[in-house]
Amino acid sequence: MVALKCRNFSRLVLIFTNVLFLVLGGLLIMIGGYMISSPDLNEFTSDTISGAIIASGVLIVLVAVLGCCGAHWESKVFLCPYATLVTVSIMSQLALAAFMLQLHKSLVKLSDLDYDVQHEALTTEDTAILSELHRVFKHAYSMCAPEVDLTKTFATGAMAVQCIGGDSSYNWFADFVSQRCMITAADLMPSSPFQKCAGEAIVQNVTILAEQALFCSCEIKLVTWMDNQSEMIGVVVAAIGGFEMALVFLSCYLMCTQRRRSKGYQEIRMPLKMQYNNAHLYDTMTAPYQHNHTQTAPPAYAPLVQNTG
Repeated sequence: MVALKCRNFSRLVLIFTNVLFLVLGGLLIMIGGYMISSPDLNEFTSDTISGAIIASGVLIVLVAVLGCCGAHWESKVFLCPYATLVTVSIMSQLALAAFMLQLHKSLVKLSDLDYDVQHEALTTEDTAILSELHRVFKHAYSMCAPEVDLTKTFATGAMAVQCIGGDSSYNWFADFVSQRCMITAADLMPSSPFQKCAGEAIVQNVTILAEQALFCSCEIKLVTWMDNQSEMIGVVVAAIGGFEMALVFLSCYLMCTQRRRSKGYQEIRMPLKMQYNNAHLYDTMTAPYQHNHTQTAPPAYAPLVQNTG
């Protein structure tokens, strides 16, 4: 009875958690679609990451459907591929979590160091991450051709930027710079950390801030933003992987208990068949008094006794 209750409880838990997986898979698909439709996220994260998120969402939805069907009908036809797909998903998610946490570690080092001085303490891997970030930023800068009003920037405390390039699809870069970049009057002082990063040619003319200088004004916030995103993704993916490991154990438990239960039904039916096949019991039930007829039945005819006296 206790084993039956545990099995029913595990089945209900498996159904409930897989319903959550359906919701989670749908959210991942929506997030991937949002990243593709959002130009700044799509530019700095590349299509590969957004496509991988959508593919993960579709895989989780498929896994959830198999898990719900297998738990409802307790069928190995659904539970076996469910356990296999969840195992593959766990391995891929743990690999992704390890990569994101390693990226987070490198970004923490980048955010702790100051502008161009950081290159003296960076490893080859750290330098590659920063170079890739700079490459994407440089491409967006060339397509947008941002115009910066330094006077208004110093007065308001926020970057006053607008795109004057011919490609209107990169107008988002102006808002991106306004939100994540900042330059103050102190940064233009000689021997400041910003001056060491930007070099001598800070401005190309009165309103055009050089690409290297603009990148230096954005670098710290960009690295901090990427650091937060990588840490969050790594932790969430690792948590989902651990959650899926628990589901694998539940599905294996249901398969084992389903096999033992089918054998238990045969053990219950066997004694019943033996009772129905006993011929002596049938004879006793149909003629319960037949075995006593020689003792209780009266004679058919009483003897005739004549009086001769």
